[in-house]
Amino acid sequence: MEKIAYSADGVLSLGPYSQAIESGGLIYLSGQIPMNHTTEELIVGDISIQAEQCINNTIDFLKSINLTLDHVIKVNLYLTTIDDFALVNEVFSKKFKLK
Repeated sequence: MEKIAYSADGVLSLGPYSQAIESGGLIYLSGQIPMNHTTEELIVGDISIQAEQCINNTIDFLKSINLTLDHVIKVNLYLTTIDDFALVNEVFSKKFKLK
C-alpha cells in the first residue's frame, strides 16, 4: 500500500518522524504538544491553555493540507491526571462541533 508523508512549513517537528502519513485513503497525524510554533515557546501550567494550543497546532497543520477539524474522525488524548479531564473536555467541545 502506498504511503504519502506530509509536513507543513511553520509547524515544528521535534523528532525524526513524519508530521502526517496518508495511507488507504486516511491521513494519520502525529501527536501535538502545546508549543507555540511562532515563538517556539512550550506552554506549561494551565491545562486548558495547553489543550487549546494543541488543537490550534492541529488546525494549522490541517490547513496546510487543505483540511479542517470537520475531517477529523478520531482523536487520541493522553492526560497525566484524570483530574484535568473536565477542563480539556470543555476546550475540545468548543473546537469540535458535532453535526
